[in-house]
Amino acid sequence: MKLRDRQVFTGTQLHKLPPLRWLVPGILPERGITAIVGKSYSGKSLVALDLAAGLVSGTSWPGGETSMKPRPVLYCYGEGDGGIRGRVEAILRKFELTEEERDRLMLVDTVPFLDKGTGGTGIDEALAEKVQGGVLIVDTYVLAVSSKDTNSNSQTAEIFDVIRRLCSELNIAVVLVHHVPKADVKGVYAPSGSYQFAASCDVIIEVENPGNVTCRVSKCRDGRRLSEFYFRIQSTKLDPEDGDENSVPHLEVTDTSLNLTVIQKQILRSMAGRGIDSKAVAVRVSAIADLVECDRGTAYKHIRRLESNGLVHVHSMQAGKSGDRKIQYYWLDRDAYSKLSE
Repeated sequence: MKLRDRQVFTGTQLHKLPPLRWLVPGILPERGITAIVGKSYSGKSLVALDLAAGLVSGTSWPGGETSMKPRPVLYCYGEGDGGIRGRVEAILRKFELTEEERDRLMLVDTVPFLDKGTGGTGIDEALAEKVQGGVLIVDTYVLAVSSKDTNSNSQTAEIFDVIRRLCSELNIAVVLVHHVPKADVKGVYAPSGSYQFAASCDVIIEVENPGNVTCRVSKCRDGRRLSEFYFRIQSTKLDPEDGDENSVPHLEVTDTSLNLTVIQKQILRSMAGRGIDSKAVAVRVSAIADLVECDRGTAYKHIRRLESNGLVHVHSMQAGKSGDRKIQYYWLDRDAYSKLSE
């Protein structure tokens, strides 16, 4: 791209440009791109649907008391068509959407073609007209760019050129639901594919599920304070007359990422009795298993879950006799434990 093909601003002109405008402050910029990323079964699609319901109803998201201007939403899904109806019904009930608000939420069982360059994106003209000034949600990004090499920086840049053009032409914001691979050797998660993906997004929301669904804003374009918020997965029983007797999940806002089982709380208390703040203490898994009356495999699994919650950190581990494991751990969050003890 030659310099003459781009608009050039002086420092004074740049200073006079309007600031970035937000549909949802710090989460979804107007005519911008937000990515919701996470591992499979972390709750990414539930978060995207919850956001969609907040947008069409004008409910401040995630769970605030103030209102925002309602926006039309086009939700394009390429995965989980079997369960989408139940999930949407649960969301509609949670937000108690009126008929007018429901009509603002449009769902299509296919994803747009974001890999077609200057060609069509596969969004029907009638739908494109209805979603103008609103939000397009693509679930998932990979299905929408299947003909491109998502590991290529140059091809990923081309994809985002198409998305930016959509944002400009339709006056919309775009939300991309995307997978992350397993953590690298340093334990860091990043969206699958090229690093250009993360660089091209205005906002990235990382979704994890250590007990409750944890949403962490890891990137925000205009330097806003990065936020973290949590949801508890609740079940809604659909009526038999609706043609579905299954329980389907939806999200309820909560103030913590922790949703610990009784046995995990018992393990924490047994560890708290041995460890003092950050001082490492050696203990065998079998000893903890005996204290909480479970087998060693179960105790080990729950210790690892507590580590993923950030409550304890396993400093080292070595095999003992008869396959027993000797671990060393120290506390990361004594305040969290004290709240559990209240």
